[in-house]
Amino acid sequence: GCGAYSYVPSVGLDISEKMLDNNERLTKKLIGDLEQPLSIPPSSFSSVTAIFVMNYIENSEQLLSEIHRVLTQEGKFVMILSAKPINELHRKHQKNTLSISKWLELIQQTGFTTKSIEYKNICLISATKQKS
Repeated sequence: GCGAYSYVPSVGLDISEKMLDNNERLTKKLIGDLEQPLSIPPSSFSSVTAIFVMNYIENSEQLLSEIHRVLTQEGKFVMILSAKPINELHRKHQKNTLSISKWLELIQQTGFTTKSIEYKNICLISATKQKS
């Protein structure tokens, strides 16, 4: 769910072709549903970012498994969440309200080592795919 803006030039995946069309920083645009298995070959990326998207995923465990699958060995997954309650408009669309500790647990169970930091109402989780 990269939406219409990316922070750095990157490959973007979103369910909306319109959002992808409006995202000028993408080097490649992939249409896909984060609730479904990704049509991306294994070990395709050295990093994956999920910026304010994971709370809008119903089947977060499946998506974490897919992220793990598409990452190279020792690949990085960076996830950013709000560390404070979100506004009512965004809350209507939320699919889960997992705590930071529950997110860390799920990510670790998927095969990552994790670090997290909270700063100014933002939580950044950095995860590295463990060697198999």
